[in-house]
Amino acid sequence: MKVAIRHYAFPTYEMQLPLNWLADPYKNKNWRHHLNSLRWLSGIHGLVEKKKVLVDFYRQHCVKKKRNPFYSTMQGDHTAAIRVDIFLTLKRLFLEKGLTSGVGICNRLLQEELKNLQRKEMYRTGHNHGMMVDLAILEACEVEPNLTKFVDIDLVLKRSSRTLGEMWSLSGYTKEHSISYQEYNLPLTISYFEKLVSLGFDSSSFIQEDFLKNETKRILGYSLRASGEYFPVGDSFRQPNRKILRSVYPENSKGIDSPSQILAPYSMEKGCVVKEGLVIRKWQGKYNKLMHIIVTCGWNSFSHKQNDEFSFCFDVDGVPIFDDAGYSTACSKQVTDFLKSENAHSNFSLKNYAWSDKKVPDGNSILETFCSPESSDSECGIQKINMQHGRFSGLTATRDVVFNDHGFRIIDGLNSKAENSCRDVDESLVICHRFVLSPDVSVEITDDSVMLKSDGVICSLSFEFGKASVIKIPWVSKEKHKIFETNAIQIVSQRNVRDRPLNYFSVEVLNGD
Repeated sequence: MKVAIRHYAFPTYEMQLPLNWLADPYKNKNWRHHLNSLRWLSGIHGLVEKKKVLVDFYRQHCVKKKRNPFYSTMQGDHTAAIRVDIFLTLKRLFLEKGLTSGVGICNRLLQEELKNLQRKEMYRTGHNHGMMVDLAILEACEVEPNLTKFVDIDLVLKRSSRTLGEMWSLSGYTKEHSISYQEYNLPLTISYFEKLVSLGFDSSSFIQEDFLKNETKRILGYSLRASGEYFPVGDSFRQPNRKILRSVYPENSKGIDSPSQILAPYSMEKGCVVKEGLVIRKWQGKYNKLMHIIVTCGWNSFSHKQNDEFSFCFDVDGVPIFDDAGYSTACSKQVTDFLKSENAHSNFSLKNYAWSDKKVPDGNSILETFCSPESSDSECGIQKINMQHGRFSGLTATRDVVFNDHGFRIIDGLNSKAENSCRDVDESLVICHRFVLSPDVSVEITDDSVMLKSDGVICSLSFEFGKASVIKIPWVSKEKHKIFETNAIQIVSQRNVRDRPLNYFSVEVLNGD
């Protein structure tokens, strides 16, 4: 029997039973996840054919115990959670149609999968995948109470409560460094609370659902550009998930499909949001220009962390000027690695200095804000952001962002860490500053400035040290599987760390009328 595996981002791939569950025709882990999740079975029309695939999966993984990272390791946690829902859905379908052999294979697969999901090798504490795993187990117990005998409920409740506490900060911001995961983790959390109530269990979490819903709405609303896309900070897709927004905020979405309306009033007002490692600011500047910026610097967890300390995106009158390379789950490993690297963001790096492992806590990553005492409650009073990180061995990197009516000023610095002698650090450092541009921005470079133009908006980027050039980098569009190119300004300078060098940049919005 031949089956076709369909995925929206890849060509259809055909295989013959018995299937090769380790197949990787497109060298992409998202496709392998899709194959082993069995979601593609919805495209197989015959019930007998669906059952044959399930039998093959059972024989290879539960009888022959063939090694597959998407079945027996943490790499397959999300994959396995999806399979539980597939098995429950197909069992209902087999029951309706009277295919008892289909019901039987689903029962065996459910029992094996529930045991599988309770193993510590399959669980990521503090990660949304951990929450997905526990939700899948609780869902199975809710739909089929007889499956509870295969579940250690105390284990599931304890680890899920811990994971929930590690997924969210007290301020309601996700610890997964991402606008998309702020959006994605909210319905998971709401569903978790609903499952506890349905099964008669109490929640011991500090998270309050109403508070989390409102803070998420603020963060998402302020992160929404005039184009209707999110700022792509961290592992964030540009396109809002309308299905999630409508389900979480039904009172705002009756008869409307616009994320801007669903996330009102936050999507439409000026002001600011300050969270752990994140600042979003929207203000009216000179020439009546509406300026919108997002800045990030922090290490909140190992989940979805990128080398994006100091990175920012900046729009003027709804026109993207400084952007981010974006995020995709449907590209090559080479592109995926690039998108997570320091080279995909508007920050700076040092020649011959690798960034430290992003999975290891950086106790030096700090973001602080300073407000104007004269500011009113209706306007954002943040005038300055101070940031630092210790991702370079032996050095502390700093960036200050100072706002004004024309735009903002950037002051970047390097200091030898107190516990290290300057002798341990190269005195002469080659510093590479990058400023990622939106694809529609045109560039004109002079000796000490760069003129940026797009859709009637004109900005200047001026600098005091170094030489500027334009490089091409990958850029992910709102169609997350499509990779294009955009320009990035690269400014390279050579400085002496003993001088505690400062690099000054000024972003000024000009009158384009």
